[in-house]
Amino acid sequence: MNEYVKLVSEKTGESFDSTLSRMKKIKKLFGISYKEYYNNNLFDLSQGMLEKEALRLQRRKARRKEAFENAITNSGLSRNEILEDLSRISAKGIIPINIMLYDKFQMYSLNEEKLEETLNTIKYRDSICKELKKDLELIDEGKMQYADIEPKLEELRDIVRSLMNSQFFEKLKAMYIRGREHIEEDSLEEIFVDMDITRMLLGFTYNEYLSFHFETRDLQARRTFMTNKERMIALRKINDDISCNLLDDKAECYKIFKKKFGRKQILVKEETDYRKFKRFCFGKKSFVKKEISKSMGKGIEPVYLDGDVDLKKIMKRFIDESDGFVAEEMIKQHPFMASFNGSSVNTVRVETFFDGENVKVVDSFFRVGQNGDFVDNAGAGGIFVDVDIETGSLCSDGIDEFGRVYVTHPQSGKHFRGNVLQKWDKALKLVKYCGSRVPGVTYIGWDLAYTNRGKWIIVEGNAKPQIICNQASKGRGLKCEFIEKAKI
Repeated sequence: MNEYVKLVSEKTGESFDSTLSRMKKIKKLFGISYKEYYNNNLFDLSQGMLEKEALRLQRRKARRKEAFENAITNSGLSRNEILEDLSRISAKGIIPINIMLYDKFQMYSLNEEKLEETLNTIKYRDSICKELKKDLELIDEGKMQYADIEPKLEELRDIVRSLMNSQFFEKLKAMYIRGREHIEEDSLEEIFVDMDITRMLLGFTYNEYLSFHFETRDLQARRTFMTNKERMIALRKINDDISCNLLDDKAECYKIFKKKFGRKQILVKEETDYRKFKRFCFGKKSFVKKEISKSMGKGIEPVYLDGDVDLKKIMKRFIDESDGFVAEEMIKQHPFMASFNGSSVNTVRVETFFDGENVKVVDSFFRVGQNGDFVDNAGAGGIFVDVDIETGSLCSDGIDEFGRVYVTHPQSGKHFRGNVLQKWDKALKLVKYCGSRVPGVTYIGWDLAYTNRGKWIIVEGNAKPQIICNQASKGRGLKCEFIEKAKI
């Protein structure tokens, strides 16, 4: 443990004790070990980027855990026996093998002949993918046509089809049927083969495939879409990581735009903050708790106060669960916004780009919760709808992260398309005012709420806004538009 603390301390120039304290917090918040913190250079990242990278590592660890559990259950082997088998297979020198591949292709069930055949097939599959990626570059240069690579694509389909087993088929089916009302069983295998090829060749996750209804689009059309990973890489080129902290940290964002938040907020990090917390809660029936280091609607919950509530106990629990939290007054949304879904504060994402002189509004979509959810984020089951940035009109049906389409809200029955966001000119004026006031951050995704007083207020600003909801709600790819508007 101390070895990695010392290495990080040497890299950053901070004292050993200060480094140890920070690494302890990261481990507590995200479950990231000291070794992972050092090996993945997390000490070089801003708070916001650190959170996203930590979440990526957490997801990878969860996938590894799931793969181990599947392999143990299905093979009857112990964890140590599986690790020994992984070492034995890797020692063959055909391709590197991790637990995810081991589980995906059920290598524990293969005899030696079938195992080596599978390893070589995977190796050949990867080599074809590599060739196809180079071919796509040639297509972009005008030296090849899409029709020229179809034979190689068909060969890749045959290979992926031959590698697919029932376990992998059922995993993709469970995801696919969540986003489609009508499915044709006979076509599922081809769709799942296509999903896997799209992931390997273009980098789209299975969820992105579902959100964008890629089974209805050809390769050329799919390449007009931008993966979320591509956008994050692009945004790092135009938004300074250190400056991003000012927006990613909810308390810092509030300091900058306090007058535009339209509600009070306090930061609570230590038990000595109790008096401040008690004053904030005085006379309130509820407030919103937000963990300062989380995004995508995570760590946000309403807290209801009654006569018997123990404020000290509540505060201590929230502090113990995170590296601090903010307590915010509840947003009282306008009846028009509540008419879509009353349990969530329904918001509008408006994206701005500051070119050094002017703030331009480049995109917008509406988000609404469902099923009694408190937050409206897509990752929490929310529905998103495209917004015409000129008029504030909702100009699409609703869609969720699984690609399910909603003409009306499933609970309220309210139509999406054709409704117009009220006082839209005031919303645009607000983001244009704010869009130039974070030095080093030129592209920002603003979450806005419309209050019961007929006023647009800031919920938060995002220095690394995702692009899934934008493209899914519009039903088209935005890669070229994003690159042009962001001047990358």
